[in-house]
Amino acid sequence: MRNLLLLFFLSFSTATFAQPTFIGTMLPDGLYQTYNLTDLGAFRQVQMTATSNAGVDSRIWEFATGNYFENWRPYTFPTTLSGFNTTINPATEASSARYNSGFGGASGYLPAITSGNTYTFNVTNYAGTADQFMALLETSFAPTTISSVTALPAGDPNANVPVTITATTATAPAVGENLILRYSTDDFANSTLVDFTVVGSMGTAQIPGVAEGTTVKYYVYSAPINAAAIAAEVATNGEVANDMLSLNLNNNGGAPYEFTAGVELPIEMTAFTARAQENDIRLDWSTATEINNSHFVVEKSTAAKSWSPIGKLTGKGTTTTAQQYNFLDRTPVAGANYYRLLQVDFDGTATYSKAVSVDWKTSDMEIFPNPASTHIFLKNETHAELAGNVELYDLTGRLILSENYRGGAINIAHLEKGVYLVRLVQKAQMQQQRLVIH
Repeated sequence: MRNLLLLFFLSFSTATFAQPTFIGTMLPDGLYQTYNLTDLGAFRQVQMTATSNAGVDSRIWEFATGNYFENWRPYTFPTTLSGFNTTINPATEASSARYNSGFGGASGYLPAITSGNTYTFNVTNYAGTADQFMALLETSFAPTTISSVTALPAGDPNANVPVTITATTATAPAVGENLILRYSTDDFANSTLVDFTVVGSMGTAQIPGVAEGTTVKYYVYSAPINAAAIAAEVATNGEVANDMLSLNLNNNGGAPYEFTAGVELPIEMTAFTARAQENDIRLDWSTATEINNSHFVVEKSTAAKSWSPIGKLTGKGTTTTAQQYNFLDRTPVAGANYYRLLQVDFDGTATYSKAVSVDWKTSDMEIFPNPASTHIFLKNETHAELAGNVELYDLTGRLILSENYRGGAINIAHLEKGVYLVRLVQKAQMQQQRLVIH
Protein backbone atom coordinates (compact mmCIF):
# COMPACT_ATOMS: atom_id res chain seq x y z
CA MET A 1 0.00 0.00 0.00
CA ARG A 2 2.84 2.35 0.91
CA ASN A 3 4.50 1.69 -2.47
CA LEU A 4 1.23 2.37 -4.28
CA LEU A 5 0.86 5.70 -2.45
CA LEU A 6 4.42 6.63 -3.31
CA LEU A 7 3.84 5.76 -6.95
CA PHE A 8 0.65 7.86 -6.96
CA PHE A 9 2.52 10.79 -5.40
CA LEU A 10 5.32 10.59 -7.94
CA SER A 11 2.84 10.36 -10.81
CA PHE A 12 0.84 13.30 -9.45
CA SER A 13 4.01 15.40 -9.00
CA THR A 14 5.18 14.62 -12.52
CA ALA A 15 1.83 15.60 -13.97
CA THR A 16 1.65 18.79 -11.93
CA PHE A 17 5.03 20.09 -13.06
CA ALA A 18 5.22 18.53 -16.53
CA GLN A 19 6.32 20.74 -19.41
CA PRO A 20 6.82 19.98 -23.10
CA THR A 21 10.38 18.70 -23.51
CA PHE A 22 10.36 17.62 -27.15
CA ILE A 23 8.38 17.84 -30.36
CA GLY A 24 7.54 14.95 -32.61
CA THR A 25 7.10 16.00 -36.25
CA MET A 26 7.46 14.97 -39.87
CA LEU A 27 8.24 18.54 -40.93
CA PRO A 28 11.81 18.31 -42.35
CA ASP A 29 11.54 15.30 -44.66
CA GLY A 30 8.27 13.46 -44.08
CA LEU A 31 9.74 11.02 -41.54
CA TYR A 32 8.50 11.24 -37.96
CA GLN A 33 11.32 12.24 -35.62
CA THR A 34 11.60 13.82 -32.19
CA TYR A 35 13.57 17.00 -31.44
CA ASN A 36 14.46 18.25 -27.98
CA LEU A 37 13.22 21.72 -27.05
CA THR A 38 15.71 24.28 -25.75
CA ASP A 39 14.55 25.95 -22.53
CA LEU A 40 14.79 29.73 -23.02
CA GLY A 41 13.06 30.66 -19.77
CA ALA A 42 9.53 31.82 -20.55
CA PHE A 43 9.33 29.54 -23.59
CA ARG A 44 11.00 26.59 -25.29
CA GLN A 45 12.20 26.41 -28.86
CA VAL A 46 13.55 24.22 -31.64
CA GLN A 47 14.62 25.18 -35.17
CA MET A 48 14.87 22.88 -38.18
CA THR A 49 15.34 23.15 -41.93
CA ALA A 50 13.03 21.41 -44.39
CA THR A 51 14.83 19.17 -46.90
CA SER A 52 11.79 18.45 -49.09
CA ASN A 53 8.52 20.09 -50.07
CA ALA A 54 5.16 18.98 -48.69
CA GLY A 55 1.58 19.98 -49.32
CA VAL A 56 -0.88 21.12 -46.67
CA ASP A 57 -2.11 18.36 -44.26
CA SER A 58 0.62 15.89 -45.26
CA ARG A 59 2.94 16.27 -42.23
CA ILE A 60 2.17 16.27 -38.51
CA TRP A 61 3.41 17.80 -35.22
CA GLU A 62 2.86 17.26 -31.47
CA PHE A 63 4.56 18.37 -28.24
CA ALA A 64 5.14 15.83 -25.47
CA THR A 65 7.21 14.84 -22.47
CA GLY A 66 8.44 11.52 -21.09
CA ASN A 67 6.89 8.58 -22.94
CA TYR A 68 3.97 10.59 -24.30
CA PHE A 69 2.10 10.30 -20.98
CA GLU A 70 1.91 14.06 -21.17
CA ASN A 71 1.24 15.71 -24.52
CA TRP A 72 0.19 19.04 -26.00
CA ARG A 73 -1.65 18.77 -29.30
CA PRO A 74 -5.17 19.17 -30.77
CA TYR A 75 -8.05 17.26 -29.22
CA THR A 76 -9.64 16.47 -32.57
CA PHE A 77 -8.47 14.99 -35.86
CA PRO A 78 -7.74 16.23 -38.44
CA THR A 79 -6.82 19.79 -37.44
CA THR A 80 -4.35 22.06 -39.30
CA LEU A 81 -2.28 24.93 -37.86
CA SER A 82 -3.82 28.21 -38.88
CA GLY A 83 -0.59 29.53 -40.43
CA PHE A 84 2.97 30.67 -39.95
CA ASN A 85 4.41 33.66 -38.08
CA THR A 86 1.43 34.20 -35.81
CA THR A 87 0.61 33.48 -32.17
CA ILE A 88 -1.55 30.38 -31.73
CA ASN A 89 -3.83 30.74 -28.71
CA PRO A 90 -5.19 27.44 -27.31
CA ALA A 91 -8.29 29.21 -26.03
CA THR A 92 -9.39 30.19 -29.54
CA GLU A 93 -7.70 27.81 -32.01
CA ALA A 94 -8.39 24.09 -32.21
CA SER A 95 -5.02 23.26 -33.72
CA SER A 96 -2.89 24.34 -30.79
CA ALA A 97 -0.82 23.04 -27.88
CA ARG A 98 -3.75 21.91 -25.77
CA TYR A 99 -2.89 19.75 -22.79
CA ASN A 100 -3.85 16.09 -22.55
CA SER A 101 -3.17 14.19 -19.31
CA GLY A 102 -2.51 10.92 -21.12
CA PHE A 103 -2.09 9.97 -24.74
CA GLY A 104 -5.38 11.65 -25.64
CA GLY A 105 -6.02 13.93 -28.54
CA ALA A 106 -4.50 13.67 -31.99
CA SER A 107 -1.47 14.97 -33.80
CA GLY A 108 -1.91 18.24 -35.65
CA TYR A 109 -1.39 18.81 -39.35
CA LEU A 110 1.02 21.38 -40.81
CA PRO A 111 0.49 23.91 -43.60
CA ALA A 112 2.47 23.45 -46.83
CA ILE A 113 6.23 23.07 -46.24
CA THR A 114 8.93 24.52 -48.53
CA SER A 115 12.27 22.81 -48.93
CA GLY A 116 15.22 24.95 -47.79
CA ASN A 117 13.17 27.14 -45.45
CA THR A 118 13.87 27.29 -41.73
CA TYR A 119 11.05 26.49 -39.29
CA THR A 120 11.05 27.58 -35.65
CA PHE A 121 8.67 25.99 -33.13
CA ASN A 122 8.02 28.00 -29.94
CA VAL A 123 5.88 26.86 -27.00
CA THR A 124 5.30 28.54 -23.66
CA ASN A 125 6.91 27.21 -20.52
CA TYR A 126 4.23 27.80 -17.89
CA ALA A 127 4.50 26.11 -14.48
CA GLY A 128 2.22 23.15 -14.05
CA THR A 129 0.22 21.31 -16.69
CA ALA A 130 -1.86 23.62 -18.83
CA ASP A 131 -2.68 24.53 -22.38
CA GLN A 132 0.26 26.32 -23.99
CA PHE A 133 0.58 29.14 -26.46
CA MET A 134 2.67 28.19 -29.48
CA ALA A 135 3.83 29.42 -32.86
CA LEU A 136 5.46 28.04 -35.97
CA LEU A 137 7.69 30.59 -37.69
CA GLU A 138 8.71 30.13 -41.32
CA THR A 139 11.65 32.01 -42.83
CA SER A 140 13.48 31.72 -46.13
CA PHE A 141 16.74 32.28 -44.22
CA ALA A 142 18.55 30.77 -41.27
CA PRO A 143 18.13 33.28 -38.41
CA THR A 144 21.32 35.04 -37.33
CA THR A 145 22.65 34.97 -33.77
CA ILE A 146 22.55 38.15 -31.65
CA SER A 147 26.15 38.14 -30.42
CA SER A 148 26.20 41.10 -28.03
CA VAL A 149 24.07 43.91 -26.59
CA THR A 150 25.58 47.13 -25.24
CA ALA A 151 24.19 50.41 -23.89
CA LEU A 152 25.35 54.03 -24.10
CA PRO A 153 25.65 55.58 -21.61
CA ALA A 154 26.90 52.43 -19.91
CA GLY A 155 25.72 51.64 -16.39
CA ASP A 156 22.96 53.69 -14.77
CA PRO A 157 22.22 56.90 -16.73
CA ASN A 158 21.03 60.17 -15.27
CA ALA A 159 17.27 60.72 -15.12
CA ASN A 160 15.63 61.66 -18.44
CA VAL A 161 18.73 60.72 -20.43
CA PRO A 162 17.93 58.49 -23.44
CA VAL A 163 19.89 55.25 -23.68
CA THR A 164 21.10 53.95 -27.04
CA ILE A 165 21.13 50.16 -27.35
CA THR A 166 23.49 48.55 -29.86
CA ALA A 167 23.00 44.94 -30.96
CA THR A 168 25.72 43.10 -32.86
CA THR A 169 24.82 40.00 -34.88
CA ALA A 170 27.01 37.13 -36.08
CA THR A 171 26.04 37.92 -39.68
CA ALA A 172 24.04 40.70 -41.25
CA PRO A 173 20.31 40.01 -40.76
CA ALA A 174 18.56 38.77 -43.87
CA VAL A 175 15.83 40.73 -45.64
CA GLY A 176 12.70 40.19 -43.55
CA GLU A 177 14.66 39.40 -40.38
CA ASN A 178 13.76 42.15 -37.91
CA LEU A 179 15.75 43.09 -34.81
CA ILE A 180 13.43 44.17 -32.01
CA LEU A 181 14.22 46.00 -28.77
CA ARG A 182 11.75 45.12 -26.02
CA TYR A 183 11.87 47.18 -22.82
CA SER A 184 9.66 47.54 -19.75
CA THR A 185 9.38 49.51 -16.52
CA ASP A 186 7.08 46.96 -14.79
CA ASP A 187 9.01 43.70 -15.21
CA PHE A 188 7.36 42.99 -18.59
CA ALA A 189 3.77 43.04 -17.41
CA ASN A 190 3.67 45.63 -20.19
CA SER A 191 6.40 46.48 -22.66
CA THR A 192 7.37 48.71 -25.57
CA LEU A 193 8.85 47.50 -28.85
CA VAL A 194 11.29 49.39 -31.06
CA ASP A 195 12.68 48.33 -34.43
CA PHE A 196 16.46 48.52 -34.69
CA THR A 197 18.07 50.52 -37.45
CA VAL A 198 20.52 48.01 -38.89
CA VAL A 199 23.65 48.62 -40.93
CA GLY A 200 25.54 45.45 -41.76
CA SER A 201 25.78 43.33 -38.64
CA MET A 202 25.10 46.18 -36.19
CA GLY A 203 21.78 47.72 -35.16
CA THR A 204 20.85 50.63 -32.89
CA ALA A 205 17.65 51.54 -31.09
CA GLN A 206 16.87 53.97 -28.29
CA ILE A 207 15.09 53.81 -24.95
CA PRO A 208 13.74 57.29 -24.03
CA GLY A 209 14.88 58.90 -20.79
CA VAL A 210 12.91 57.92 -17.67
CA ALA A 211 12.27 59.54 -14.30
CA GLU A 212 14.72 59.32 -11.42
CA GLY A 213 14.60 55.93 -9.66
CA THR A 214 12.86 54.13 -12.54
CA THR A 215 14.24 50.69 -13.41
CA VAL A 216 14.15 49.68 -17.06
CA LYS A 217 14.59 46.06 -18.14
CA TYR A 218 15.26 45.18 -21.76
CA TYR A 219 16.50 42.58 -24.20
CA VAL A 220 16.82 42.07 -27.95
CA TYR A 221 15.18 39.47 -30.16
CA SER A 222 14.78 38.79 -33.86
CA ALA A 223 11.42 38.14 -35.51
CA PRO A 224 9.96 37.45 -38.96
CA ILE A 225 7.67 40.51 -38.60
CA ASN A 226 8.34 44.08 -37.43
CA ALA A 227 7.56 45.83 -34.14
CA ALA A 228 4.21 47.24 -35.31
CA ALA A 229 2.96 43.82 -36.42
CA ILE A 230 4.12 42.25 -33.15
CA ALA A 231 2.36 45.00 -31.19
CA ALA A 232 -0.88 44.04 -32.96
CA GLU A 233 -0.34 40.41 -31.90
CA VAL A 234 0.27 41.58 -28.32
CA ALA A 235 -3.01 43.51 -28.40
CA THR A 236 -4.82 40.28 -29.29
CA ASN A 237 -2.92 37.66 -27.27
CA GLY A 238 -1.03 39.58 -24.58
CA GLU A 239 2.69 40.01 -23.92
CA VAL A 240 3.27 36.28 -24.57
CA ALA A 241 3.22 37.12 -28.30
CA ASN A 242 6.77 38.49 -27.95
CA ASP A 243 8.05 35.06 -26.93
CA MET A 244 6.06 33.20 -29.54
CA LEU A 245 7.35 35.40 -32.39
CA SER A 246 11.04 35.19 -31.41
CA LEU A 247 13.50 33.62 -33.82
CA ASN A 248 16.56 34.24 -31.65
CA LEU A 249 17.21 36.43 -28.63
CA ASN A 250 19.86 37.88 -26.38
CA ASN A 251 18.40 38.35 -22.90
CA ASN A 252 21.59 38.45 -20.84
CA GLY A 253 21.54 34.74 -20.13
CA GLY A 254 17.94 34.71 -18.92
CA ALA A 255 18.09 37.79 -16.66
CA PRO A 256 17.17 40.80 -18.82
CA TYR A 257 19.56 43.71 -19.11
CA GLU A 258 18.56 46.59 -16.85
CA PHE A 259 19.42 50.04 -15.55
CA THR A 260 18.01 52.42 -12.96
CA ALA A 261 17.88 56.14 -13.72
CA GLY A 262 19.77 58.37 -11.30
CA VAL A 263 19.33 62.06 -10.57
CA GLU A 264 18.73 64.46 -13.42
CA LEU A 265 21.71 66.59 -14.36
CA PRO A 266 21.63 69.25 -17.08
CA ILE A 267 24.94 68.02 -18.46
CA GLU A 268 27.44 65.28 -17.76
CA MET A 269 30.81 67.00 -18.19
CA THR A 270 33.75 64.70 -18.80
CA ALA A 271 36.60 67.26 -18.96
CA PHE A 272 37.39 70.99 -18.53
CA THR A 273 40.97 72.19 -19.10
CA ALA A 274 42.92 75.38 -19.77
CA ARG A 275 46.35 75.63 -21.37
CA ALA A 276 48.63 78.47 -22.41
CA GLN A 277 49.44 78.77 -26.10
CA GLU A 278 51.82 81.12 -27.91
CA ASN A 279 49.35 83.99 -28.18
CA ASP A 280 46.41 83.07 -25.99
CA ILE A 281 44.90 80.63 -23.48
CA ARG A 282 42.76 77.83 -24.85
CA LEU A 283 39.85 76.34 -22.90
CA ASP A 284 38.54 72.86 -23.80
CA TRP A 285 35.61 70.99 -22.32
CA SER A 286 33.51 68.00 -23.29
CA THR A 287 30.15 66.51 -22.32
CA ALA A 288 28.88 62.94 -22.46
CA THR A 289 25.19 63.93 -22.31
CA GLU A 290 23.19 67.16 -22.28
CA ILE A 291 19.59 67.86 -21.25
CA ASN A 292 17.89 71.11 -22.30
CA ASN A 293 21.29 72.81 -22.51
CA SER A 294 20.82 76.33 -23.90
CA HIS A 295 24.37 77.69 -23.65
CA PHE A 296 27.62 78.09 -21.75
CA VAL A 297 28.98 81.39 -20.45
CA VAL A 298 32.76 81.49 -20.04
CA GLU A 299 33.77 83.50 -16.97
CA LYS A 300 37.23 84.71 -15.98
CA SER A 301 38.96 85.96 -12.85
CA THR A 302 42.48 86.96 -11.92
CA ALA A 303 42.00 86.14 -8.24
CA ALA A 304 39.31 83.43 -8.31
CA LYS A 305 36.95 85.82 -6.48
CA SER A 306 35.50 88.41 -8.84
CA TRP A 307 34.32 86.84 -12.09
CA SER A 308 33.53 88.49 -15.43
CA PRO A 309 31.94 86.95 -18.55
CA ILE A 310 34.27 86.83 -21.57
CA GLY A 311 32.39 84.59 -23.98
CA LYS A 312 29.27 82.54 -24.77
CA LEU A 313 28.85 79.24 -26.66
CA THR A 314 25.56 77.64 -27.71
CA GLY A 315 24.79 74.22 -26.19
CA LYS A 316 23.42 71.18 -28.01
CA GLY A 317 20.01 71.03 -26.33
CA THR A 318 19.37 67.38 -25.45
CA THR A 319 21.80 64.75 -26.72
CA THR A 320 23.48 61.52 -25.65
CA THR A 321 26.29 61.99 -28.16
CA ALA A 322 29.63 63.20 -26.80
CA GLN A 323 30.24 66.89 -27.56
CA GLN A 324 33.46 68.95 -27.69
CA TYR A 325 33.76 72.71 -27.03
CA ASN A 326 36.66 75.19 -27.05
CA PHE A 327 37.20 78.87 -26.44
CA LEU A 328 40.23 81.18 -26.84
CA ASP A 329 41.01 83.88 -24.29
CA ARG A 330 42.98 86.33 -26.44
CA THR A 331 43.70 88.70 -23.58
CA PRO A 332 45.33 86.70 -20.79
CA VAL A 333 47.12 88.59 -18.02
CA ALA A 334 50.54 87.93 -16.57
CA GLY A 335 50.36 85.38 -13.77
CA ALA A 336 47.34 83.25 -12.86
CA ASN A 337 44.21 83.26 -15.05
CA TYR A 338 41.13 81.51 -13.63
CA TYR A 339 38.16 80.22 -15.66
CA ARG A 340 34.79 78.62 -14.97
CA LEU A 341 31.69 77.74 -17.00
CA LEU A 342 28.13 78.81 -16.30
CA GLN A 343 25.80 76.26 -17.90
CA VAL A 344 22.29 77.64 -18.58
CA ASP A 345 19.15 75.56 -19.34
CA PHE A 346 16.39 76.71 -21.66
CA ASP A 347 14.26 77.50 -18.59
CA GLY A 348 17.01 79.73 -17.14
CA THR A 349 18.27 77.27 -14.54
CA ALA A 350 22.05 77.66 -14.25
CA THR A 351 24.90 75.71 -12.67
CA TYR A 352 28.64 76.40 -12.39
CA SER A 353 31.48 74.10 -13.30
CA LYS A 354 34.63 73.72 -11.26
CA ALA A 355 37.26 76.44 -11.81
CA VAL A 356 40.48 75.78 -13.72
CA SER A 357 43.56 77.99 -13.90
CA VAL A 358 46.70 78.47 -15.97
CA ASP A 359 49.74 80.71 -15.51
CA TRP A 360 50.55 83.12 -18.27
CA LYS A 361 54.23 83.98 -18.76
CA THR A 362 55.39 87.40 -17.51
CA SER A 363 56.78 89.88 -19.97
CA ASP A 364 59.88 92.08 -19.87
CA MET A 365 58.07 94.56 -22.10
CA GLU A 366 57.26 97.87 -20.43
CA ILE A 367 54.85 100.59 -21.53
CA PHE A 368 55.80 104.25 -21.07
CA PRO A 369 53.94 106.12 -19.81
CA ASN A 370 51.26 104.00 -18.15
CA PRO A 371 48.63 105.33 -17.53
CA ALA A 372 48.72 107.41 -20.72
CA SER A 373 46.43 109.63 -22.75
CA THR A 374 48.06 110.52 -26.10
CA HIS A 375 51.15 108.39 -26.88
CA ILE A 376 52.99 105.33 -25.55
CA PHE A 377 56.41 103.76 -26.12
CA LEU A 378 57.36 100.10 -25.82
CA LYS A 379 60.70 99.35 -24.16
CA ASN A 380 62.44 96.52 -22.32
CA GLU A 381 64.00 96.53 -18.88
CA THR A 382 67.11 98.33 -20.19
CA HIS A 383 64.87 100.99 -21.77
CA ALA A 384 65.79 99.90 -25.27
CA GLU A 385 62.92 100.34 -27.71
CA LEU A 386 61.26 97.19 -29.03
CA ALA A 387 60.02 96.28 -32.50
CA GLY A 388 57.48 93.86 -33.88
CA ASN A 389 53.76 93.69 -34.61
CA VAL A 390 51.76 95.53 -31.98
CA GLU A 391 48.09 94.86 -31.23
CA LEU A 392 45.68 96.52 -28.80
CA TYR A 393 42.62 94.68 -27.44
CA ASP A 394 39.84 95.81 -25.18
CA LEU A 395 38.89 93.55 -22.25
CA THR A 396 36.22 91.75 -24.30
CA GLY A 397 38.97 90.51 -26.64
CA ARG A 398 38.03 92.86 -29.51
CA LEU A 399 41.00 93.96 -31.63
CA ILE A 400 41.23 97.79 -31.55
CA LEU A 401 44.54 98.48 -33.23
CA SER A 402 47.16 96.52 -35.20
CA GLU A 403 50.32 97.92 -36.81
CA ASN A 404 53.88 97.04 -37.69
CA TYR A 405 55.91 98.71 -34.93
CA ARG A 406 59.53 99.78 -35.43
CA GLY A 407 59.97 101.92 -32.35
CA GLY A 408 58.86 105.43 -31.57
CA ALA A 409 55.54 106.69 -30.28
CA ILE A 410 52.24 104.87 -30.72
CA ASN A 411 49.30 107.26 -31.03
CA ILE A 412 46.44 106.40 -28.64
CA ALA A 413 44.78 109.80 -28.47
CA HIS A 414 41.80 108.57 -30.49
CA LEU A 415 41.00 105.70 -28.10
CA GLU A 416 38.36 105.87 -25.38
CA LYS A 417 39.34 105.87 -21.75
CA GLY A 418 39.61 102.42 -20.20
CA VAL A 419 41.80 99.36 -19.74
CA TYR A 420 43.43 97.74 -22.77
CA LEU A 421 45.82 94.90 -23.44
CA VAL A 422 48.93 95.73 -25.49
CA ARG A 423 50.48 92.75 -27.23
CA LEU A 424 53.82 92.72 -29.07
CA VAL A 425 54.58 89.76 -31.34
CA GLN A 426 58.23 89.20 -32.28
CA LYS A 427 58.77 86.12 -34.45
CA ALA A 428 57.91 83.17 -32.14
CA GLN A 429 57.78 85.35 -29.02
CA MET A 430 54.79 87.26 -27.73
CA GLN A 431 54.72 89.77 -24.85
CA GLN A 432 51.82 91.72 -23.45
CA GLN A 433 50.95 94.20 -20.73
CA ARG A 434 47.91 96.12 -19.55
CA LEU A 435 47.51 99.76 -20.51
CA VAL A 436 45.29 102.30 -18.75
CA ILE A 437 44.11 105.21 -20.88
CA HIS A 438 42.80 108.18 -18.90
